[in-house]
Amino acid sequence: LLPEILGFHPQLLLDDIINAANEPIYQCSEFVAAFMEAWATERAQRPETNNKKDQEDISKEIQQGIVAFQTLLEYHVDLAFDYFEVWTLRNIFFIPPDLPVVVPHHKNLNLHQDPKAEAELFNEVEDLRKKLQNRRRLNRHLKSALLTSRSQLARAKARFESIAILPSRPPSPTATESLIALCGVLPDPILLDPSSFLPSPSLLADPARRPWEQGKIGYDHWAVNRLVERA
Repeated sequence: LLPEILGFHPQLLLDDIINAANEPIYQCSEFVAAFMEAWATERAQRPETNNKKDQEDISKEIQQGIVAFQTLLEYHVDLAFDYFEVWTLRNIFFIPPDLPVVVPHHKNLNLHQDPKAEAELFNEVEDLRKKLQNRRRLNRHLKSALLTSRSQLARAKARFESIAILPSRPPSPTATESLIALCGVLPDPILLDPSSFLPSPSLLADPARRPWEQGKIGYDHWAVNRLVERA
């Protein structure tokens, strides 16, 4: 609740304060290091300190001393601000549970809803979310289809313009009209006498015998005559 009222988490403010307190430590360490290096350089320029080994030992001691000095300051600052952080979170940035606090954006709101009504509201929100997702998906498909249709229309227009220069000709007749015209120019059919297809009696072997007994030719002649008579 407290971050909603303040607009930020209290721990972020405490971290900024601790970082601001540690910044002078680094500045102080840099100043002390610069002072000690200047002192070591001045000491090295004296005639009685021409020993190179002593100068290297002094430089190492200065570096070790600066590190120890900075570590000692950081320890005391961290220890002090640890107490400060705990005290602040327990006393300043603390709201007792029994204290009724209403934030501005919760004013006039009923935060004690029936679980069943709350579940129905959540289900309604979920249904609306699904409908919104489906509507967005449909819009994406429609936009894609629109782009495809525009591309196809552009290609069709390009093809039409490429054949627009060709001369126009009358439409060709349909298959039915062609058959009717062909039937009009054909000659009338010639009707043949069915008896002309019958074998000649002279081909029969024995006129005295019955027709179907005169071999294959006689039988065919007799059968054809019967069919013609029935027709």
